Parts: sequence; C-alpha cells; structure tokens
Amino acid sequence: MGSAKRVLAASAVAGQLLVTVAWIIGGATEGRGYSPVDHNLSDLAARTAAHPWPMLITQGLAGATATAFALLVLRPALGGPAPWLVAASAPALDNVSDAFFRLECRVADPGCTNGAATASASGVIHYAVGAITFGLTMVAAFVLARRYGAVAFGFGCVLVVAFVIYAALTGEPGMGLAQRVFVLLTSAGLVLLALPFTRRTT
Repeated sequence: MGSAKRVLAASAVAGQLLVTVAWIIGGATEGRGYSPVDHNLSDLAARTAAHPWPMLITQGLAGATATAFALLVLRPALGGPAPWLVAASAPALDNVSDAFFRLECRVADPGCTNGAATASASGVIHYAVGAITFGLTMVAAFVLARRYGAVAFGFGCVLVVAFVIYAALTGEPGMGLAQRVFVLLTSAGLVLLALPFTRRTT
C-alpha cells in the first residue's frame, strides 16, 4: 500500500480521536446550564455556545479526513457501495456538515426550543443531515458485513440498539449521554476500519 494511503488512513484515525477529545473537554467546560448527560453535542457548536470553535474545527477535520479515507483508500480496496456509505456516515459527512451548519441556540439557553434552534436554514440542514447520516452509518455496518463478516454485523446490531435508546430519550434526561454513546461507537467503528490501512505491507 502506498505511503499516501497510509497517511490518509492515519489521518482519519487521528481526526476521530481529536474530535472525541474536543467534545469531552467541551462538554465538561461549556457551563451555563449545559449538561453532557442531558444535552446534545450539537449545542457545543451552536451560535450561542461559549467556545464553539474547538468543536467546529475538529469536526471539520475529522469529517474531511474520514471522507478522504473512505473515497481514496477504502473505495479502491473494497469497491461496491460500502465506501460510499462510509463517506456519507456520521464520522464523515455529518462532521463536515456540522462544521458549517449550526444551531441557532443551545437547548440549555432560556427560551431555546428545538423550533428556535432550527429557526434558520442552517439549523434545519444540521438536523436533516444528522438524521440521514446516522441512518446511513447503521446501514454501512451491515453492508460492510459482506466483507468483514459477523464482527461488522454484530457492530451494526450494537449501533441499532444504541440509536434506538438515543431516539427514545430525545428530549428526556439522559439524552446527551445516549447520543455520546452512539457517536463514540461510530467513531470507534471508523477507527477500527482505518487502522489496518495504516500498516506497511510488503
């Protein structure tokens, strides 16, 4: 495998680790009523967030590197629809989208409802892309099972369970924690997918 492809794979891994660190630190330091347990990650990059730029920058980098890995490394290696689904998944497309399309306010802000947060086209696109990419992430896991077998299929099942729990807790206490579990799983999946491509082969 060429050195350029190894660099792309390593960059995808680093991007996911970087954005994960950003949302962990951001959630712990956001304050002003924000709770990592009860509020979504999107609030950390909302227009009213205390420190949105670390999230915006790392999301953009994580999404761009994941997309490049999917299209320039995974697609030539695997072919078929799986690489395209990975490119359209939460660790890739959703991170890129979130870096540009932000919510108008945090749910933790006084008077901020879901309607207020999505009062602009930016907010609507943010939620729409999130919903689509979350779904495609789960589909990608099952499509990858054709190549990676029971491990990928089992991972897809875990993703579905995590997403159902998150969806059930929408607007309820614990929503933020449930979303973080799902997002962490999607990032871990991308990392595990990319790691073998970082190794030098002879």
